[in-house]
Amino acid sequence: EYETVWQTLNGRPIESLIDLPLISDPELQAVMQVFSALTSPAYFTDFHLCCLFVCRVVNFSMQHGICGASAHSFAYLGFILPVFHRYGDGYRFAKLACDLVEKHGFLAYQAKVYVAMGEVGIWTQPIASAIDFMRSASRTAIETGDLTYACYGMMQSVRGLLLRNDPLDAVWRESESVLDFARKAKFTDTADFIRGQQRFIATMQGRTTTFSTFSDAQLDEVTFEAQLTRDRMPTMICWYWILKLKARFLSGDYAEALAAADTAKPLLSALVGQVQLLDYSVSY
Repeated sequence: EYETVWQTLNGRPIESLIDLPLISDPELQAVMQVFSALTSPAYFTDFHLCCLFVCRVVNFSMQHGICGASAHSFAYLGFILPVFHRYGDGYRFAKLACDLVEKHGFLAYQAKVYVAMGEVGIWTQPIASAIDFMRSASRTAIETGDLTYACYGMMQSVRGLLLRNDPLDAVWRESESVLDFARKAKFTDTADFIRGQQRFIATMQGRTTTFSTFSDAQLDEVTFEAQLTRDRMPTMICWYWILKLKARFLSGDYAEALAAADTAKPLLSALVGQVQLLDYSVSY
C-alpha cells in the first residue's frame, strides 16, 4: 500500500491533492470512515496495521475522491513518513490535511489532523509550532466533543514543553490542569501518561525522596510500575520508561538507566515511529 501511494501520486506535487474532488460514492465513503475510526486502535495494536489503514485510505482518496477521513489519513501518512526518513514529505502531507480541513470544513476531523501535525512538527518545525498545534487540537476536540483527542493533544503539549526545556514550575502547572481533565474524562491511560511526566519533573526539582527514585509522599514508584501492564496504552508505558531512563542517567544510576532502556525497547517494536526518540535518549 505504501508503494502504491507513490505510484498513484506519479510525480504530482503533494500540494496538488488539495484539488481532488469530493467523494460521490456513499458506500466507499462509509468504508473510509470505518478505516479512519480504526486508525488509533490499529496504532496501539500493530503499527504496521495502522500504516496499512492509512495508506489504503490515501490511495482510495487519490483514486475516488476525498472526505473527512481522507484528511485524517493524509495527516497520519505525514506522521508515518519520518519512519522512512521522509521528513519534508511528512510535513507536506500533514499540511495538506490541514488545508483540506479548512477548505471543506471537515471539523469532525480537525483535532485528529492537528494532533498529527503537532507530531510531524516535532521533527520538521520549531518546537513552539508543534506545541501550538497540540493546544489547538485540544481546544478543537473539546468544542467537537472528542474527549480522546482532547487528551492526546494535552498530554503531547506537556511533552513538548519538556522537550523545549520550559521552566519546570510552568510545566508542572500545565500538567496539573491536563491531569485534572484526563481524570474527569475517565481516560486513565492519559492520566498515567501525565503522572509519569510529573514524576520526572518532581525528580528534577528535588521533590522526590532521593534523586534516584520517582517515589515521594504522593506516589510509590514500585506500585505505579506494577500497574503498567500489557493491556495498557503502549505509548504511555514506553514514555514512562524513557523518562525513567533520562532521570536515572542524570542521577548517575547508569545500570538502572540501561535497564529502563531495555524495558522500553520491546514496546517500541509496536511503536516504530518513536524509535528515534529512544535512540536520542540513550545517546543523551
